[in-house]
Amino acid sequence: MIGLAKAQPSRRCGGECRNRNPYAPDGPLRIVGRATLVAHLRDTLARFTVERAATRYVYHCEPRGAVIVEFDLAVRWVRSGKEYKQQCVAIIETSGGRITRYREYYNPLAAPAPDEEAAA
Repeated sequence: MIGLAKAQPSRRCGGECRNRNPYAPDGPLRIVGRATLVAHLRDTLARFTVERAATRYVYHCEPRGAVIVEFDLAVRWVRSGKEYKQQCVAIIETSGGRITRYREYYNPLAAPAPDEEAAA
């Protein structure tokens, strides 16, 4: 998500952009389409501020143009003020200079439950 969070998702994603978070706390999350992704990111990014995002490694996979990114992420939840740190892996596929598929892998047990954050 961090790669999309810093970019303008409506400009970087193709119309058929797909986002998957297979280990999301409420079960696998699949988002298809640019408008749906932009709405999801606006809602999600309004709940925390990114304090640190650092790339560990970037692996370029040919010939499909996929990139695997390992990164560290530290955010602070807006409501509770709690800090959340995570090591993540994202697999990003592109076509014609646009992101067509984004999959993010992280430990959902480290993140606060949605009801815990909402109750703060």
